[in-house]
Amino acid sequence: MKEKIKNNDSFFTRIFRSAEFGILVPLLAIIVVTWIVNPTFMEIKNFTTILKILPFVAIVALGESFPLITGNVDISVGQVAGLMGMLFPYFMIVQGMGLVISIVLTLIAGCIIGMVNGLLIVKLGLPDFVATIGMYYIAYGAKNLLTKGYPLSPLPFDLGKMGDATPLWISWPFWIAVVMFIVVGFIQKKTLWGRRLYATGDNREVAKLSGINADRMRITAYIICGLMVAIAGMLQTIDLDNGVPQNGEGWEFKAIASCAVGGVSLMGGKGTALGVGIGVIIMFIIANSLIMLSVPAALQTSVTGVILAAAVMFDIIKQKRKIRA
Repeated sequence: MKEKIKNNDSFFTRIFRSAEFGILVPLLAIIVVTWIVNPTFMEIKNFTTILKILPFVAIVALGESFPLITGNVDISVGQVAGLMGMLFPYFMIVQGMGLVISIVLTLIAGCIIGMVNGLLIVKLGLPDFVATIGMYYIAYGAKNLLTKGYPLSPLPFDLGKMGDATPLWISWPFWIAVVMFIVVGFIQKKTLWGRRLYATGDNREVAKLSGINADRMRITAYIICGLMVAIAGMLQTIDLDNGVPQNGEGWEFKAIASCAVGGVSLMGGKGTALGVGIGVIIMFIIANSLIMLSVPAALQTSVTGVILAAAVMFDIIKQKRKIRA
């Protein structure tokens, strides 16, 4: 009996000490304060609206977490998502291709962009910020040149119906995102590849001495990021029933902020899919709370910047304490 209590205590202790529990505390505080000021915040309709618009940035943030865990960053994810969101309907509407081949080609395009980013950084030695900001502008120009800035609609194959569907009162993109987070969480925590990913970000040189191909891991992280960004772009296009050149604007900063808030270290070696998911929810809850509290739009953007800066500073402080210890 005593042994069982001990085991229970250690289980709850692990929960309380986990990074995810630390993230949940401010989330609950934000929800309670906003609810007190504006009771309509807790209406089911409000939360279903949040969950409808959240999956696209959530999937991009999940993809962004892979380069971040390896100690790199990808600034291009928002514009690349927008480009993939235009490329998908372009294949179907302009080129007259089938649904499956359009999906496959879009996913391949996302992987190629991720691979190019990885090769520029790992093999050519370009700083990750420089390489991916370059891809940011390439993607921005390409998505506008592709259709001369005009939207592509309506989508064929009754894809608009999928965008309107609400299984269990929430959209299909939300459930797809949930499945992706579960799969990534399993890969990160339960597979050898996942352990190698963390080892690469934690200490690249030690990882190489342990027989891990750190360069390949970093390039693969960018390829996975590109794949997930392509999925997010396609899902939003399906949700809107058209490809809009403005899609993906600002997603890169929301994704990085969500990762940082969710406990993904910007110095590498740390972070979980669950943490990223909670980070995304926090960012969207804060954005929604600011609207509910009638905070001016310009100030809302400033608050996002403050949150990102605070999360980065907190991460730096933790890393310095780790080094001293």
